[in-house]
Amino acid sequence: MMKKQNIFLGVILVLMLSSLGILSAQTIDTYFPRHPYRPVSVILNNGVKGDTIYDGELDDKGKVHISIPESYKGYRGLITLTVGYRPFVNFIVAGEDISIKCDGDESLMENTEFINSEENTLFYRWAYEQQKRIEKIVSLENTLRVHSKEDSFYESLSSELQRLKDEQQEFEQMLSQSNLYAARLIQLRTLYNNELPHLAYADIKHQTYIRNYVRDSLDINSLYTSALWFGVLNSLVPIYEKEASFHSSFIEDMSILLSKTKSDRIYLELADNLFSICQAMGWNNHEEELASYLINGRHITEPTGKIKLLFSLFKLSKGVKAPQLSQGILPKKKTILAFYDSGCGNCTSQMNKLTELYPELQTLGYEVISLSSDVDKALFEHYAEKLPWKTKYCDLKGFVGKDFSNYGIMGTPTFYLLDEKGIVQGRYARIEDIKIHDK
Repeated sequence: MMKKQNIFLGVILVLMLSSLGILSAQTIDTYFPRHPYRPVSVILNNGVKGDTIYDGELDDKGKVHISIPESYKGYRGLITLTVGYRPFVNFIVAGEDISIKCDGDESLMENTEFINSEENTLFYRWAYEQQKRIEKIVSLENTLRVHSKEDSFYESLSSELQRLKDEQQEFEQMLSQSNLYAARLIQLRTLYNNELPHLAYADIKHQTYIRNYVRDSLDINSLYTSALWFGVLNSLVPIYEKEASFHSSFIEDMSILLSKTKSDRIYLELADNLFSICQAMGWNNHEEELASYLINGRHITEPTGKIKLLFSLFKLSKGVKAPQLSQGILPKKKTILAFYDSGCGNCTSQMNKLTELYPELQTLGYEVISLSSDVDKALFEHYAEKLPWKTKYCDLKGFVGKDFSNYGIMGTPTFYLLDEKGIVQGRYARIEDIKIHDK
């Protein structure tokens, strides 16, 4: 009897939890009457990629019921819904069961309604109001710039401008205090659209402001699901370039972002993207700093992809014995290992500089060994014939070849400088950065 009573109580509990929405999956319902029977898909934005969680078809009334998979429980971010294989509407998912109605051929603010969604209702309202306010502020600033303070309307326009700026400041303060994802998305879009453009030409005051914002306020977890991940990270690069004021602080600042990530997925993708930035910019010193931070920070048990290569690079930092080559023996003299690709424009430029420098290198007692990532034997032989040194290797396996893997080569050109004992003295992306000497 007791067993039956427990089962009965369990059923009651399940029903109660279901009625409260605790056990039910988050759902999306559509009503697009202009698009019956058309293909529909739902894509969650995550970093530079999108996770497709649904592929199906609208019914004869343009309706479909979609449940977000359990594996994405707790997702807070921007979703892209496509109709007929084209983006139709972007909207926020953050714990609400949402119904979307659109009676137009395409989704516009005036013909799209979000039912049971405070997030989306407020987001579109806030975005519209801010856009109009900023347009007015810019218009008034431009008008006042070309008029004199003595003009009769100048004072009234100045007052209106100040009122709008105060209103915008209050709005931004409200956003910072809100727990809604809509508030985070507005902040991120404002950063991307208003603060980051032309950052390369900004004065030190604005660059310092952006740097402080990145360190203190940038919500890296919300950025990951905002569809702005690549755009924001890429736009930050100018303030960390070699000639910029904050170049030496790049890994320090990015480590702050890494420490704020709430999942291993975000942590690893950010680390991967930071490595890609270092590679693209030729910041070899930052690659070593990044590897050191990752190895000594959050435990990565099985590094894969670029992170695995980054760890390999760390093992080949200055002072480490270089791996023997699979296609030959390292000479017992100062050596430059040149990893390149025959079809790479930047490789051609750097290899030409190395060729011009080669007579001087010989005089100073250096040897040069080139290793190509070519997979076409004829292409390799045609280009290698022009190179003046004797030792030229290519296993025709591309970047997965043993030497490219052992030396952690992810991009070409890459140059390693070794001493007479085969000890790494440095890793470089440009010939002009290699310190050549006769000692």
